[in-house]
Formats: sequence, structure tokens, C-alpha cells
Amino acid sequence: VEVFTAPSASLRTQRRVEQLRLEFPGPMFVILDGDHGQANVTLELQVFTPLMVEGDYLIVEDSNLDGNPHPVYPGWGPSPWDAVVEFVAMNRDAFSRDIKREFKFGATQSMFGFLQRRRGGKAINNPLSDDENPYTHL
Repeated sequence: VEVFTAPSASLRTQRRVEQLRLEFPGPMFVILDGDHGQANVTLELQVFTPLMVEGDYLIVEDSNLDGNPHPVYPGWGPSPWDAVVEFVAMNRDAFSRDIKREFKFGATQSMFGFLQRRRGGKAINNPLSDDENPYTHL
């Protein structure tokens, strides 16, 4: 067990995950469940997607807050839902949506948030620039 304290969308986190991938080859499972603002979730997607390989799995939690057809917290503002929809639209070849798992129990708090990395060497299109990432210096 390793305790690692850093913002999830920081360069420090990205570098540590890169090191761990080299130390422990095999499937990666990522759960994004930190700051639920659209900008932070977008940054997390930008950090983790390039580190993932075909078959790796990512879950974006709490996309049911707002922005979707059935929000549980209307008025929350830009949410994980908005980040996932925008990122996946800009990177259509990056992930496959796992609808079977998403609706396995009949309901989910992670609508459009069960994603499996697809094969593809295309560069990731990032909705936010490095200038918009408050963690680039960390």
C-alpha cells in the first residue's frame, strides 16, 4: 500500500502513474471520484487517458448530479456528465461505453461513466489547455 497525496490531475500524479505502469504491467482500473466540477473531471480525463492501454477501465463517478436527462441535483452546475460527454465527443476512438455494466443493477450514479479504453494511437484532443490546469506546476 502506498499513500500518495497530490491533486488527481497534477503532473506529479501523472508521473507516478507512469512509474507504476512500468513497475506493474497489466490492466489498469481508474475511478474518478474527486472534485466533481466539469473542469477537474476534464483534467483528470486528460491526465489518465494517455496512460491507459486497450482494455483498461475507467469509471467517472457521480455523473448523475446535473447536466443529464435525469439529474439528482439540478442546479449543481457543470458536472462530471458534462466533462465525459465533451471529452468522449472530442475523442471518439478513445473509449467504448460499457452500457451492460452501467445498468447492471438497474440504476447508476455514473451515467455514461463506465468506459473501457480502446486501441488507437491517435493523440488525445484536450478540451482544456495546460494554461487552464491549475496543477501543472505540482
